[in-house]
Amino acid sequence: MGMPGKASFIYEFGPFRLDPEERRLSREGQPITLRAKIFDTLCMLVEAHGHLLDKDELIHRVWPDAVVEEGNLATNISALRKTLGEPATGQKYVETVPGRGYRFVAEVREIQRREPGPWHKSHVQTTKPPFALVQRRNELQRLDQCLERAMSGTRQVVFISGEAGIGKTTLADAFAEHARGGTTLWYGCGQCLDQRGPGEAYMPVLEALSRMCRGAAGEDLIDFLARCAPTWLVQMPWLLSSNRLEGLQRAVLGATRDRMLREMVESVEILTTGKPMVLVLEDLHWADYSTVDLIARLAHRHEQARLLIIGTYRPSDASFREHPVRATIHELQARGLCHELRLHFLDEDGVEEYLSSRLDGEKVPVGLARILHCRTEGNPLFLTKVVDHWLPLGLLEKPPEQLSLDVPDTLRELVDRQLAVLNPGDQATLEAASVVGREFTAAAVSGAVEQTEEEVEGACDALAR
Repeated sequence: MGMPGKASFIYEFGPFRLDPEERRLSREGQPITLRAKIFDTLCMLVEAHGHLLDKDELIHRVWPDAVVEEGNLATNISALRKTLGEPATGQKYVETVPGRGYRFVAEVREIQRREPGPWHKSHVQTTKPPFALVQRRNELQRLDQCLERAMSGTRQVVFISGEAGIGKTTLADAFAEHARGGTTLWYGCGQCLDQRGPGEAYMPVLEALSRMCRGAAGEDLIDFLARCAPTWLVQMPWLLSSNRLEGLQRAVLGATRDRMLREMVESVEILTTGKPMVLVLEDLHWADYSTVDLIARLAHRHEQARLLIIGTYRPSDASFREHPVRATIHELQARGLCHELRLHFLDEDGVEEYLSSRLDGEKVPVGLARILHCRTEGNPLFLTKVVDHWLPLGLLEKPPEQLSLDVPDTLRELVDRQLAVLNPGDQATLEAASVVGREFTAAAVSGAVEQTEEEVEGACDALAR
């Protein structure tokens, strides 16, 4: 279910902290248990804080696959108020708008979530403010240069590529934080999701726009979209009153995706005359095709626009799914209309630098960086999880060789999930090969899987690609 409050934000209000991705609610650090639908209702209200949510819209999004009575929503709201400790004489958190819906009225603080990674220095036990990126300084500098060109009116499209856990999101977040601190700009971030069946058109762009509309100058942006891109605004009903929504719905009745495409292309050029825009779209290997079309159209335009689009994606996933994002990137590269930053795993020096930051300046045990690099191949996500697992076991006290035998369950589960998407034949080939060793011949594996050497060679070539 596409509930609001995805991985990018954690919310704080009063003594409460809400983490939609982890589905956690706590009060002054103490966890609070909520039933699933009540939790979903809270997420919707908090993400749209300050804006009225229509009853019908709430019901449709909390119970998308069922027909329920309005009383179910009222029961959820009542239970939610009781959990939050609403005073009997007032509406401190959830305001009722009679005959219309509900509005979350408490002051909400949004905290940007960061992808786990070894890029920011931290103490073994406590978190410190972010420091320099580990072996990503050149990439960060290139993004800064692209922003400078975008500020001068030359639109820029940059793709950050690399496999799962390599730090694409961390790099994009670090750059965005730096850029937002240096100048006033429109900034939006949207996340593509692995959807079953046809995805919602322009989903990550709508998510990014929704966040812009709730940020600084959000009301002005909503008014602009109502005039210039109504087909987009009508897709975000939580930003509008019922009367205004009904009027827009009538105005765009029968509108097509092509109209949405034209509206956004023109709107971006108008918006960026006032201030530049940075749009970050994550995991484009899962993007709906309309989003890919929009990126291509924006990149092909010759008119000036102070626009920087940053897209992250995994090449292997895009190839495996035969997703059009790869062909689009190749076509844009051939025309000189985009840049690609390919992230690589850390080398042994990078692993040592990361270890030094985690140990807060204490001397890194001899040989530990080499063993960690061998164990993780410099994959930042793997590296982080292994070090997090080893620290309580005595990272500085035990011999590195002894520690290297212990691998966290979370890492095993991550690898298991990747293996699970393969067909049974490929799984059997890998299982047999793993028994033979890191290097193997097709002949050594073919007997175990009852396939010819040519079939094994073909399967291994496909897996390698």
